[in-house]
Amino acid sequence: MRELLATGFMSNRGRQNVASFLTKDAILDWRLGAEWFEAMLLDHDPCSNYGNVHVTWALLGFSLLS
Repeated sequence: MRELLATGFMSNRGRQNVASFLTKDAILDWRLGAEWFEAMLLDHDPCSNYGNVHVTWALLGFSLLS
C-alpha cells in the first residue's frame, strides 16, 4: 500500500493480497476496494483489477451479485 501511494503502482500479487484482506479480514464491500484501486493506480485496468477481486471472492464462497 505504501508503494501504491508513493508510486501509483503495485504488483499483481500485491493487488490480490489487498483484495483478499479487504474482503475477508476487513469485511468491506469489494466495490470500495475496486474504486480505491481505480483512483490510485496509474495502470488501472478494469478487467484485470475487478477480475482479481472476483476471483478472491469466489474462492471465499461469496457471490458478487449480493
